[in-house]
Amino acid sequence: MFNWSGAHTIGIAHCSAFASRLYNSSSSSGVDPTLDAAYAAQLKQQCPTAGSDTEVQMDPPSELGFDNSYYQGILRHRGLFTSDQTLVSTPAAAAQVNLFARNSAIFTRRFAAAMVRMGSIGVLTGSNGEIRTNCRVPN
Repeated sequence: MFNWSGAHTIGIAHCSAFASRLYNSSSSSGVDPTLDAAYAAQLKQQCPTAGSDTEVQMDPPSELGFDNSYYQGILRHRGLFTSDQTLVSTPAAAAQVNLFARNSAIFTRRFAAAMVRMGSIGVLTGSNGEIRTNCRVPN
């Protein structure tokens, strides 16, 4: 259930995808109160306006490494997206985040199993599907 979120340990995000957490929160500062203040300040430097389309690392501590630091960041309120930080909003979900944050081997094993399962969901073959040259745009 939470394994696939770990993919956020690798890659980049455009500021526009999470700017609402920095500039449009209902808090007096405009910053989402579930976001670590120091991290929010760092993100605001990288994304100076809500409409900025700058790219930032989704998991800065590991940049391009695949590891469990994404889950460690969530425990420190450094989940980039609202959906990331929501993973600790219930006791059951928080227990999974804690497990993956503490045990890289369990995270890696469960992530691999989740990717195999996801790979069999609605696979289109032959003329029913396409391999995109740009993943954002149909050929």
